[in-house]
Amino acid sequence: MPEETDIILVVDDENIVRSMICEMLSDMGYHTHDFSDPVEAVDFYRLHFSDIALVMIDMTMPGLNGRETFFLMKKTNPDIRAVIFSGSDMNEDIERVLKESRVFFLKKPVDYNSLQNSVEAALKMV
Repeated sequence: MPEETDIILVVDDENIVRSMICEMLSDMGYHTHDFSDPVEAVDFYRLHFSDIALVMIDMTMPGLNGRETFFLMKKTNPDIRAVIFSGSDMNEDIERVLKESRVFFLKKPVDYNSLQNSVEAALKMV
């Protein structure tokens, strides 16, 4: 069961995907903040990382890609927990992020059960 303070930050440039993920997370009882612009998400994370339990980042975005976004957030909080997602199969960028602790991969399209399992697993990591 989600804690009242379990805020999840969702970063995806595709509005429909971001909205769908936020809606599913809300149905699970989580509070979300979402961004289409990874630079804005990184700035928000810098200011509020202590309130954010988990970040969910799309790997393919214009400007900063998911790998770059993750590592900028990791500079702010070395203990960051993340779920990265992509419509692509495993590649070098995804593998580099997955080598970090507390990071899970979720392949698009995202379904409710896979999302729930990934989020719960990421939040349980210590």
